[in-house]
Amino acid sequence: MGPFIVDFVCFENKVILEVDGSQHLEREKMDAERTNFLERSGFHVLRFTNDEVKNELNAVVEKIMDVCSRLDEKHHPHLPSPFKGEEKK
Repeated sequence: MGPFIVDFVCFENKVILEVDGSQHLEREKMDAERTNFLERSGFHVLRFTNDEVKNELNAVVEKIMDVCSRLDEKHHPHLPSPFKGEEKK
């Protein structure tokens, strides 16, 4: 994406997922600049740590689904969200 490589991207909802390891603790300024560039390009950036993905995967997935459904409703208000009405399991 521009001068950057992203971990995962959903072009439909304009969402970028970044999964950051411990090396990102030393690169906060660079990551902030990268996030600003991506957001100025119209994308919503979600960042998760490796530990969150390993230990709290359900919460990570719920966050992604929540953001995508809200963004989908914003961009396509006439379409029903695929997540509405589904019960949590």
